[in-house]
Amino acid sequence: MRAARTSMVHARMGEASARGFTMIELLVVVAIIAILLGILLPALRGARESSRLAQCMSNMRQLSVGAMLYAEDQKDGMWPVIPTWEFEDGDTEFDSWKYGGKTADNWWLTSYGGRLRHPIETRKLNPYVVPDVSMRDTSLDIRTPLPIFECPSDNGSYQRQAWFPVRPGFGKDPRMSCYDDVGTSYHMNTKWFRIAIDESGRYPPPNGQGRSKQAIWKAVQFQFRNASTTAPSRYIWLHDQTMDVAAIAALKVKGDHGEWSRSSASFMDGHVEYIEAIPGAYETGRYALKLGRIFAPPGEQ
Repeated sequence: MRAARTSMVHARMGEASARGFTMIELLVVVAIIAILLGILLPALRGARESSRLAQCMSNMRQLSVGAMLYAEDQKDGMWPVIPTWEFEDGDTEFDSWKYGGKTADNWWLTSYGGRLRHPIETRKLNPYVVPDVSMRDTSLDIRTPLPIFECPSDNGSYQRQAWFPVRPGFGKDPRMSCYDDVGTSYHMNTKWFRIAIDESGRYPPPNGQGRSKQAIWKAVQFQFRNASTTAPSRYIWLHDQTMDVAAIAALKVKGDHGEWSRSSASFMDGHVEYIEAIPGAYETGRYALKLGRIFAPPGEQ
């Protein structure tokens, strides 16, 4: 009798196995998997972006150390802040990527007279952060990579946009990273030069003749060197594109790491932060993009 019952149980189990899952059971399993994916995927994306941010900050920290070493080698203690051009008529200008990085894209050969392309061997910080790399490109189309200048989350470039003033259609070009466009994801702060030019216009010299950009640059150099000793924990010298867009274009945009108006920033004391970039602000309680007052009303000079 017991053997017969056992045989019947086995038969029923066999029937159930042959029948498989019902449609309702399959839908329940799929729903459970979908819910678990919905819970886990944001966490996984967040963990991946946190890792990329950590790598980005590490890159900036190494660039800051290299800049300090560069400054120690200079007789005047100046950081790798070098004008894009200085003409005999006094015209002087800066861009934010001449300090270091790989050679810029060939597009820059035909833009601004080719002055902003900056081949790898002309970028002064490079030997201080990658001393073992040969600073020569093999051809126009094969540029020597320098990964330390690339943010892992760099997903587009603003650098070919018109910034003064911002025009309709202003936005990030997703066809190339900023690193592939101009050679670096990290930009030297040059806002202090714009501020000094504006200040010079408000406070012209007593003779009323005005100052050339070259004269303004010479006046600013002392304050820049001084910033490394008087306010190094507040003065930003490197940042990503988000800080530029916030300060210059006064726009709130989503940064490379996915958060609104947050920028990676490196300060002159060597520390790095992921901070909020305030639209239209060149100085806040947390950071400064401009130097101390360079020029003053004639009676105070």
